[in-house]
Amino acid sequence: MKSILFVVMVGVIAGGGVNADAIAQSADAIRGGRLYDTACTRCHGRSVHDRKQRSAQTFDDIVGYVRQWSGYLSLPWTDSDVRDVALYLNERYYQHPCPTPSCKQESARLERQSQ
Repeated sequence: MKSILFVVMVGVIAGGGVNADAIAQSADAIRGGRLYDTACTRCHGRSVHDRKQRSAQTFDDIVGYVRQWSGYLSLPWTDSDVRDVALYLNERYYQHPCPTPSCKQESARLERQSQ
């Protein structure tokens, strides 16, 4: 049964029924949290995100800051890594509206996991 499902999914993706790039690039807040914990918390923790005067006013601002700091630290992060960390930070601290569909999907997935 699993092999039949796999063949069907491969056929749908290969046939253009599903955007394979979108699946591969969907943001993952749990993975983003792991990346953040590994690379960022040694210099700052929650305090930088809990300030009343936050620099990041939108989700795109968060992405920009994550990209900027990953560059400062010479982290070998891909665009997907940056999106995952930004999604984690947004879900955990900021709750800004997220313009991409992957944010809504990830938010629903995290909500299901917490129940």
